[in-house]
This record gives sequence, structure tokens and C-alpha cells, in this order.
Amino acid sequence: MVQKTNLNAAPYYDDYDDSKNFHRILFRPGFAIQGRELTQLQSALQSQIEKHGSHIFKEGAVVIPGNGRLQSYPSLKLASSFASEIIDPSQYYNETTPVIITGATTGVTAKVVGYDVATTTDQSVLYLSYERSGSDYETEVFADGENITADVAVQHSTLSYAADVASVTTYTSAFSVSAGSSAAELASVTGPASRTGIAYHVNSGVYYVRGFFVTNSEQTLVLDKYTTDYTGTVGFDISEDITTPEDDTTLLDNATGSANFAAKGGHRLTMTLTLAKTSSDVGADFITLVSVTGGVGQREGRSTNYNHLAEEMAKRTHDESGNYTVKPFQFEVAESVTNNNRLGRYTTGATTNDSNTASTSLLSLKVSLGKAYINGFELTKTSPTIKDINKSREFDTVNAGISIFDMGNYSYITNIYGSPDITPITGEATAYKTVQFYDTFNSTRGSANGTLIGIGRARAIEYHSGVAGATSGNTESIYKLYVFDIRPFTTLTLSATPSPTLIATHTNGGVHLKGNTSGATGYVYASDTSGTKVNLTNVVGTFTAGEKLIASDSAETSGLIEDSGNTDITIATGGIKTYQFYDFRQVYMADDDAGQDFTADFVTWSSLGLESLLLEESTVRQDGVIVAEDGEIISLETPKGAKLQDAEKNRALFKLPKRVIKTLLTTSNSGASDTQYTVRRQFIGTTNASGIVTFGAGSNETFASHAEKDYTMSILTAGGGTGSAGDIVSIADTLSGAGSATLTITDNTVLGNAAKVKLTATLLKTSVSSKLKTTKLMKQLKVLATDADGAYGTRSSDIDISLGRADAFNVAAVFDSEEASTDAAAPTLTLTSVVGTFTRGEIITGDSSAATGRTIDIVSPMSYVLTSVSDFTASETITGESSGATATISSLATGSVDVKSNFYFDTGQRDNYYDISRIVRKPQQAAPTGRLLIVYDYLEHSSGDMMTVDSYSDIAYQMERQDIPEYNATKVDPDSLAPQGLFPLADTYDFRPRIEDITGSSATLETVDQITSNSFDFYSRQYDGTGSSTADVCKPGSNIQSDIEFYLNKRAAVYMSDRGIITITEGPSAETPVPPDAKTDGMKLCDLEIPAYTFKPEDVIVKRQRHQRYTMKDIGKIDRRLNTIEEITTLNLLEKNAATFEVTDANGLNRFKSGFVVDNFNGHRVGDVAHVDYKCSMDFMYGELRAIHKTKSADLEEVATTDAQRTSAGYQKTGDLLTLPYTEVVLTEQPYGTTIERVAPFLTSSWQGVVDLDPSQDNWFEVDLLPDLIINVEGNYDAVLQANANQLGTVWNSWQTTWSGTVMRDDGT
Repeated sequence: MVQKTNLNAAPYYDDYDDSKNFHRILFRPGFAIQGRELTQLQSALQSQIEKHGSHIFKEGAVVIPGNGRLQSYPSLKLASSFASEIIDPSQYYNETTPVIITGATTGVTAKVVGYDVATTTDQSVLYLSYERSGSDYETEVFADGENITADVAVQHSTLSYAADVASVTTYTSAFSVSAGSSAAELASVTGPASRTGIAYHVNSGVYYVRGFFVTNSEQTLVLDKYTTDYTGTVGFDISEDITTPEDDTTLLDNATGSANFAAKGGHRLTMTLTLAKTSSDVGADFITLVSVTGGVGQREGRSTNYNHLAEEMAKRTHDESGNYTVKPFQFEVAESVTNNNRLGRYTTGATTNDSNTASTSLLSLKVSLGKAYINGFELTKTSPTIKDINKSREFDTVNAGISIFDMGNYSYITNIYGSPDITPITGEATAYKTVQFYDTFNSTRGSANGTLIGIGRARAIEYHSGVAGATSGNTESIYKLYVFDIRPFTTLTLSATPSPTLIATHTNGGVHLKGNTSGATGYVYASDTSGTKVNLTNVVGTFTAGEKLIASDSAETSGLIEDSGNTDITIATGGIKTYQFYDFRQVYMADDDAGQDFTADFVTWSSLGLESLLLEESTVRQDGVIVAEDGEIISLETPKGAKLQDAEKNRALFKLPKRVIKTLLTTSNSGASDTQYTVRRQFIGTTNASGIVTFGAGSNETFASHAEKDYTMSILTAGGGTGSAGDIVSIADTLSGAGSATLTITDNTVLGNAAKVKLTATLLKTSVSSKLKTTKLMKQLKVLATDADGAYGTRSSDIDISLGRADAFNVAAVFDSEEASTDAAAPTLTLTSVVGTFTRGEIITGDSSAATGRTIDIVSPMSYVLTSVSDFTASETITGESSGATATISSLATGSVDVKSNFYFDTGQRDNYYDISRIVRKPQQAAPTGRLLIVYDYLEHSSGDMMTVDSYSDIAYQMERQDIPEYNATKVDPDSLAPQGLFPLADTYDFRPRIEDITGSSATLETVDQITSNSFDFYSRQYDGTGSSTADVCKPGSNIQSDIEFYLNKRAAVYMSDRGIITITEGPSAETPVPPDAKTDGMKLCDLEIPAYTFKPEDVIVKRQRHQRYTMKDIGKIDRRLNTIEEITTLNLLEKNAATFEVTDANGLNRFKSGFVVDNFNGHRVGDVAHVDYKCSMDFMYGELRAIHKTKSADLEEVATTDAQRTSAGYQKTGDLLTLPYTEVVLTEQPYGTTIERVAPFLTSSWQGVVDLDPSQDNWFEVDLLPDLIINVEGNYDAVLQANANQLGTVWNSWQTTWSGTVMRDDGT
């Protein structure tokens, strides 16, 4: 026997031995019956029951379910005494007639459903079922320290209390929400009196235990008095006991009708199932009912654990159907922990349902309820299962990964004088200095001529063809000029001169001009703007002649510009000229030093595009002339203009060879940079008396070997040699020091003594470190409703509002004061009990309201931006997410209204530079009426060349790896294998310079900025002021080489075992990952594709396995679909055979086939039924084509004229009806009845006549009017009415059958 109690001992001596195969005890007359024999008799029978039971059920299996459930369990902690007496909580509990208690203060009423007596560590507790809220109709629970009355009399030690008289007081806690207590304090044992715990309730049922069928009683077990966050296992403890007559008097002999204490009789073996909980592994004396994690039940396995029978049934089910789902499982991926407003299932450091420590490196997979058959066993999940998934954070390393600096957007120039400024050189050269474009070729080298029609910036110059160099005697050599930020003008001619002029206040330009009718906009460029002429850049839209203009600095209410006589100015007729790069002829850059300007002419190209005009045996000169093979110049009488080459490659950022980069400071290189690339940089120097000038490179830099395109030297000031100012001089024969950090040029002939030169050189940089970007959080910007000088972008009414600096990455809030004279303000929290130091910009969370916000000022009163729907509440505790600092809120101040949703956010990132960030009011949104306070985050650039993933650093969880911005470029290279304009900046070499801050910006984070100057015009984009940063431009077409660590993808699979256990297996991480090895002991629920790093839960692709259960009805549908597919496939093959079938002529040559048709002859949908030669008849029943037929019906004429003749012929005529002969027979009659009344209305008889017709039907034909011809068309029938006489005879067997258009299949469908 499997029972634990040993009965082979005094006084029972049950030595039953199953191995002896004793199945019956045979008593004999004359022989005394032994007590042992009676006991063994039971043991033998129990052995048989146990064997049968163990075949059907597994140990601990439920036989008759006693339904169990987890339930919330409100509790009320009581004071330890009342009126100086120890209280007795049992006085408030009655199982049959529940006691109702009422709070004297709150008026709340509740029914008592249980109690716990006081212990050495805790007070007495009542368990409640709340009946009614308080007298204010809002309070739902009892208050601390209030008196409680009961609807029954109560007695503690000596004192008695009548019903409805206060007899106990609730516990008074030192913690409360109003006192700002933390969540941990409120949930502790010493928390408030009224709490909500968790309990498990089970109804009566039967379980198979140790060979017995044991009944459990209905029970409730409190798992936790004060919180619902319980984790552990709930089940039955099994206990065995011997019950004696001394324990239970019902065991005494009652033969006389009463208990006979002199006849005590036998003992009894008792088994009891008692609800219990455990947090450790369960043993043999425990039956698991449910596993609970965080207050949620996680039932495992099957409701009834059948044994061998179940296994046999499961085997047959699995052999027949395999694994399948009945109710499919659904999957939901979420963050493991809440971080930076990314909602997670746990708090950082908490223990997950999967027994791991919650962190940002985990995801949480929720598997929904569902039902499946696995290995034949029925499994029903009645509660969700939460599993942990590791984010894909493993990485690989590439040594010497190569990217190409594939920069284009250049134009060919010739007739060159000097060279443009590209590199900043203190006191000498300005980075990306403005170059001007004119509409005529240069007439005097070094001086501009013609009309200014556009502006831009140069970033590189290199030799292309011809004799290297440029002098007054060599104007034919061709160079490449790389340009960006090109702004061709739109020139307006006005009806009068504005008063004041459009550059009176803003002498450098920048006034925002808008067409009053067209809505077109542009910015005034100061140069060559005077009188009635206005040059505009950044034009959006199309101005129209005759319309008025609105200027951002106009003093007029409407903003219209006027002349000196206060007359509104309009655009003159024909006064709009829009230029393009094609119109440029000359480029010019002014230098502060006399004689050091830069000029050149553009090589012009046919407007038709030379590429489309090339003859097969011709070539193109760089000046655009086509030269035939014999040297003859072919004249093209087509307009010519400047042209940008490789214009689609106009950007200064380039993708690395791998994606999802971890770092360029690899572990294999000991965390040091191994990045190297080739750059162009300018130097200025003066020769000595020997004509020698020397230039020095920086740390980890060497000059490249000489090539004409790698070195361009121009003379700024002529020396004692033959060279003149503006000449470009080849240094092929005068250079030394290539490959080192010092470059020397010796040229006493051309340069001589005291020649000042500008050298554009090529250098190799090694061990390059990334330029740093410092994260700056919650910068504040004040925007006034009006501005004195009308600078556009500085007023709340402007469409575009400047943030005053570049590279902002987030706008937290836009507060509107709604009053023109009042500053906007953020909401504030007045704090007490501050512990630690909060971090600016971090997330703060209220412990009771669950509200979240981001800090601005971190001292009390703390200003903040709310990031949740609900706001904080007074007296609650806030906690900083990154700092861990805490404080109690004593009061709140409401700030101005947040109108952030009325604006778009423009980061200012452009293809070639970082422009000023701004917010742009959405269309149809009204302008703010008050002042604004804009709160935003930005990145501050340090010095250096390029930015990579290593440039970014996190502060307050606001710039983690997944927060690094992305940029969508406007230029996409169509020659790339996968043209794409999206640049994740963490996976990019970013060489874009940052423009300087606008006046009014402060580098001090705590200072509130107020921008006072123009921000968006060309002149405002300068690269030499506060906040700006520049970079050496890489040599176009050169390689960038780096060691790279990059994150890998991986795949995983979710399985469920036949015990209901869900597990996740992961495959190896790789760029192209493979699935994990398949498990054979369960069913795969889904595959998971986990991308590298796993930035967001929604990036994980869940591919659910379709373990579909198919009923015979489902299979029937599939069978019909397969039949249709077979039919269509047959038709396709027939079409193919017809297409390849050869019809030969008399010479054996294949005839030309103009087409073919396929027809299944089930209708007339293919044939041209209206054609006079259409003579087809369709047999719908057999799908056959037959010749057209003629069908005629014969008229019936009655020969017999008398009833006798008709009787002789076997029929009779009644009126116009011909029938077989018949006689009428009276079935029942009532000749004496006067009226009819049913005695029993429910007993009625119905007589039904049945007539069989043979033949069942007859067809007749209308001979006077032709019938409609029915043409079968896919999915319906179109009645085509034709007047031709070929409509009859088109349906074969129509004289026998009627075609109804419906086919009845053998399967009944």
C-alpha cells in the first residue's frame, strides 16, 4: 500500500503482502475469525481498487473537480485592545449568519467573511466583503482609528457590547497617502488598516491520493493579508491520521440505539486534504493546484491527470492528428522594465515571472490563453504566461571595414583665379565662405562682373584636366569645384521702392517676405537688393505679378510693405525672374585682403543633355564641344549652361559597411580607435628668401603622395618669382616630404622670396577619434508675442519659430501664456524631504498617482513637463528614474497650457550641415495669442572631424543607444544597390558642420534663451561663431577605414510541452541568423525574429505556427478548392498545348496562329453568340459541344368526343381538366351535425394527399417570340438579347432538361 501510515503494528498487525497474490480470504466454519484477517480483507480490496485507480489516474489527479479560484480578499486590521481589553476577533464572525460591521466615521459597511487572531508580530485582522460605500457616497473603505459597530452583541474579555454599539477600533498606521508615504511603506505590515489581500478558494471535490479517492472540503486560504502581489504555489497538504472512538464517539457501538462506551470497536484510517501554500519545491505530501506569480495564476498541466488510459488515448490522438491548436495562442512583446517612458511589465531589479532580474536587456513575451493538443494530451491555458526574452545584444567585430566617401555635386570650372576658402585659418581663411554666382563669364580675372544671381558655398577644389595650374596664359585647364547650400535667386521687381527699405533694419538681409495672394515665401538677400529690386533665397511657392507683399519687419498692422507715400507695393508686371544653376556662368568669392579674391568660369553644357546627343564615333571635350572621329568640331546650336555633376551625391554623411554599430573602439584593439581616412585641408604660408615654404600636419597625420588633384596651390601675394597673384601653381616638381608630417615646397623661380600662398593639401589621418556630442537636456527658450526689429522666427505669431541653435533632438513642451504681456511658465512642484539630488531632464514618477514628468529646474520649486495623462498629487513621493533621488510634494502650481501638438518639430538637420532647429506651426492652426516657453533637448558639438556612434553619451536615460537620432536625406544615390535616404546616425560617418548659435542663445543650460536675430536666411548660416563646428572634408572617392563592433540578429522559438510548460529556445546570434535546433518533446508555438540590439519590442517579428485543427467540414472545403485548382490547371495545360501545337502548311512550315481559345462547353461565355455563323449547341450536363438543333412541339388534339369513348381510352374529362378515371368515396360524414366544435382542439387529424406524376414535367416552346440567350460569364449570368434567329437550339437536350444555372455535386454542395 502506498499510504504512509504503517498498519503492520500493534494492535492491527496488517501484514498483507501483495506479492503473495492473495485475492480472497476464505472463512471456515468452526474456525475463529482473526482481526488481522478482517483488516487484510480491506487491504486486498483496497489493493484492487488502487491498481485500477492507478491505471486510470495519476497520483494527485482530480477526479471530481472542486473548482478553485484566486480572489481579492479585503482585510481590516484592528487595534490590539478596546476599552483596555484585548479584543476577540472571533466575535465578529459567524459562518451561517454573517456579521455586518459599520464604521462610525466613514459610514462604510461590510460583511465579515473570516478573521485572524493577533500574533506576536501582527494585529488581529477581519476579512471582509464590502456591502456599501460611506455616507459621503465616495469613501469605499474603513479609515484608520475609527470605531466599528456590529449588528450583533459582542463580548471580549469581560465587557459586553450590544448590537450597533462601538466595540472595536481600527488600527492606526503611521503611513498614508496623504502623508506622502512610499508605496513600500503603504504595502508593509504596518501600513493602513484597510487593505486588499489575496486568497484562494476551492469547492468540495474528489482527488486520487495514495490509492484512495479522497474528498476535500470547501476551503479558503489567505495567501497574503495586505497585498495581491503573491508569488508561490497553492495546493493541498496530505495528512493521514488514526481516528479512535476516544476521538470520535460516533465510532462506539450503537446497537442499542445509543453509544455503548463499553464496546468501542475498531479504529479508522483518515486522509485529509488541507489547502496550503509554499514558496519552495513541493514534496510527495503536496498536491499542486495552481502556481501564482505576482498575483496571477499560472495553471500548468491538465485538469485531470489520467494515467495509462490517458497515455494510450494521447498516443492514438497524436498518431492520427499530431500536435494542433484548438484555440490559437496570441503573443504580445513588451519591454521588461519601464524606462524613459517606455512602458514595461516590471520595475528595474524586480524578479520576473520567469525568475530573472528585470532589466533593460530583457523583453517580456506574453502568451495568451489558449487550448492545444500536444503529444495527444489536452492542454488548456486559463491564464496568460509571461516569459523573458534576451534582447539581441551580442556583437561581432570587423577589422578594417571600408566605406567610400562618395561625394559629388561638383561643377567643372575654368579660367581660374585663386582658390576658394574651405578650411578655417585664423585671420586668413573662413570655412565654407560664401561664393557668389553671376550670369556672365568673367572678363577680368580676379574681379566679378555681370549680375549677381545666386550664392552658395565651396567645400573642395581639385584638378581635373588640361595643363595643371592656372595663369593668365593658361585659362583652359579644368578643375572641379565642389559646392553645397546653393541658393539661386528669385529676383522681384517691385512697383515702387519700399519705405523703409527691406534692408534698412536688417542690413545683412534675412527679412521674411510672403506673397499676400500666392502665399509664396522667401528671405531677402542684402547684396544687390536696392530700390525696386529684391533678391530672395529659399523661395517656397511661386510669386505672382500684381500681388502685394508681407514683410516680417513691416510696422503695418497687416504687415504689407509700402512706399514713402504709404501706398501698398506690388510686384510689377514681368517683375519675377527665377534663376537656376544652369544660368550661372561665373563664380566669385570676395576676400578681405586685396588681390586675393577667387574667380572662375563654369564649363557650360547643352541644355538638351550631351549624353543624349553623342554619335557612335564621337567624343566630348570638357568644354562641352562634340568632336567627330576625324577631328571635325560639330557645332551645336542649343543653349548651354552650368551643370552640377553627380548632384544626387550631395551629402556629407555616409553609411558604415555594417548596421547597428556598437562602437568603433573595439575590444580587439584595446578600446583604441583604428579609424583612418584621407582629408583635404588648406594651409597658408610665406616663402623665405630661398623660395621655400613649409607646412606641418597635426598629430597622427601625414601628407599624401603627390597627385595633381591632391594638391592645389594658389598665390595670394606675389613674391620675387615669376608667379602672379591668383595663379594656381603645380608643385609636382617642387614638393618634398610626402608621407611625413612636414611638407616642403621649394620654388625660387615661380614663387621667389616673400610669396604668400594658399595650399589645398591631401592628408592621411590615422587613429581618428570621433567628435563628441554632449547631451543637453531641458533648455528653455522664451518667445515674445512681438519683436521690436521684426526678426523672423522670434515671435510666437511666426509660422517658423527658431530655437536659436542647431541639432535639437526633442521638444518636450511648448507652453503658451495666452497673454501677450505675460511670460509662459512650466508647472512646478514645491518639495520637502528631499533625499539625494535630482538630474535635470530625468523622468520622475509619483508613487501614488503613477504620474510621470521630466524635470527642468531640479531644486524646489521644481519645474517640470508632464509626460503622463494624469498629474501629480500633493503629499505623494516622487522618485527620479536615473538619480534615485526622492522628495515629497507639498504643493503644485499649474503652468501655462502646453500647445506642443500645434507644431511640427524640425531638427534642422540637412544633407550637408546642421541648420538651426525650429518648430513649425501646423496648417490650419491659429497662431498663439501669448508668449511661449519652449523646452527642448539638444546636442552640443565639440571640435573634431566626424561624428559616429561613439560621439553620443547618455544623460538621464535620454540618449541611450536606441535614442540616437536618424536622418532622412533629401538626396539618394540611385546607383546604390538599395537606394535609401534613411541614415541612422549611429551607423553613419557624419562630416556635416554645425552652424553657429543665433544671438540670444546662451551656452549656460539653466539660462532661459531669447532669440533676437534672424535665423533661417543664408547669411545667418555662419561657421565661425559660438557653437559652430567644422570638419576637414574627406577626399572625394577615397576610403574611410575603421574597426567596427556591430550587433547581431538572432532567432528564437517558443515551445509548449505536453505538461503545459512554455519555454523559449534561442539560436546563435549572426548577421543572418538560423533558427534554434528543434525540440522534439513539445509543440512549437511561434518563431521570433529578434533584430540586432532590439531597440523596441515592436521590432520583434512573431511568426505564429499554424497548427490548425481541421474538421471534416474544413477538409471538404479544401477538397473543393483542390478540385477547382485541378480544373484550372488542366485548362492552363490545355492553353499551353494549344500555344505550342504546330499547324503546318503544305511545305511543312508552321502556320501563324493569331490566337486560341479554351472552352469547357458549359456555357456560351466564350463564343461570339451574336455572329451570324455561330451555330453551336451546348450540352450543359456532359460539357459537350454539339451542332445547333431544331426543336418543335406537337399540338395535342382530343379525338374522343364522348365520356364513353374517353372511358374506353382510359381517361376522363372534368371541365377542361383531363385525368385518369376516378371515383369519389366518402371518408367520414356526420349527417346530424348542425355546427362543428372541437372537443379536444389539440387532438386533430390532418390528411395529406400524394400525387406522383409521370412524366414529372413537360416542356413547351414559344414559337411566336424568340427566347433570350443566356451567356455564362465568370461569377454571374448576363442576359444578352439578340435579334438574330440563331438563338434557338443552343442548349442540347433542352427538350428533356431545364438548365437552371446551379450544379449539385455528389457531396451535397
